[in-house]
Amino acid sequence: REKLNPGKPQETNLYELTIEHRERIDPAFHEPVGDWLFGCDICQEVCPHNTPRPDIAIVGEAHEAYAPRRAGFDLLEVLGWTEDDRRAAFTTSAMKRATLAMMRRNAVICAANALRERDDAALRARIGAIAADEAEDELVLATAQDALGSLDQA
Repeated sequence: REKLNPGKPQETNLYELTIEHRERIDPAFHEPVGDWLFGCDICQEVCPHNTPRPDIAIVGEAHEAYAPRRAGFDLLEVLGWTEDDRRAAFTTSAMKRATLAMMRRNAVICAANALRERDDAALRARIGAIAADEAEDELVLATAQDALGSLDQA
C-alpha cells in the first residue's frame, strides 16, 4: 500500500483516518484504507492486552469482558445503522469513540474498495441511495458521492 503521509508509518495514517479523523477523508486516501473499517492491524500489535508476557508471569485466563464480541462487520449492516445500532455494537468496546457518521463514512469507503474487487449490486445500490439522500448526514453523503465518482472513473 502507498503511504498516505511519507513522514509517518502507513498504519499510523490509517489509524488517524479511520479512528481519529472526524471529517471528510480525501478521496485520494480511500483506496489505501482498503477493508480496514476501523483502525488497522497495528492497533492489535500495540494493544497492551495483546502483548506477550514472560513465561514466569502467571496471568490466568483473560476476563470474559475482553473476549471478542464479533469477528467482523457486515458493510451493508453498518451502512444501515442507527445510533442505537452503533451503541449496541460497541457496548464495552473502545470502538464507541467513533461516531455513527464516522463508522458509516468508513463503511462507504470500505464498500467502494470492495466493489473495485468484485461487483455487488446490493452494496452499489446502497452507496447510490446514500449519495442521493439529501437528508443523509453530510459527512456520509459527501463520502458516498466521492466513492461513486471514483467507481465511475474506474
